[in-house]
Amino acid sequence: MDPSLYQTLVFLFGIAFQQYLGYDTTPPVEAIKLEVRAAANRGERYQFSIQPPEIKIIPHSELQKKGGCTGHDCGLLGWYSFGVGEKTIYISDRFSVDDIYTDPYVQSIIIHEDTHYLQDLYGAPRATCPEQWQIERDAYNSQFKYLAMKHYANNMVLPTIVQVCGTQK
Repeated sequence: MDPSLYQTLVFLFGIAFQQYLGYDTTPPVEAIKLEVRAAANRGERYQFSIQPPEIKIIPHSELQKKGGCTGHDCGLLGWYSFGVGEKTIYISDRFSVDDIYTDPYVQSIIIHEDTHYLQDLYGAPRATCPEQWQIERDAYNSQFKYLAMKHYANNMVLPTIVQVCGTQK
């Protein structure tokens, strides 16, 4: 499958899955509809100005650095950098391209990071620790529900707001 087609499908699947979960996806869906109509009016096929994120497999140690894990492995397997304009989802090289296509757990990591991409794209508030925790909670909820839908055993636990933020407001 063409990698750009795959990325577009992952992006659209992420939006559809978030709709299934009940999240408000009106802004990206409406923007995509407008782009499809505009492209059709110009005689073009599906040229979106909203680009799906690129998916890159990078060395695990490099991924840990992107996530701020210095000197130790903090278990990070995927990363999306908010607000830097990269529009890239990074996945640990502990996984292969084949895993992206076949492994529900790896796909759930992409769903998690795709949730962050959509949050970033549409300006989810991140000024306070509780807002950052909510963003992470929404991404984990998407991931957990995807794994449940795939009947995949999941033993991950989302840290509480107190564990993440302490008494910060």
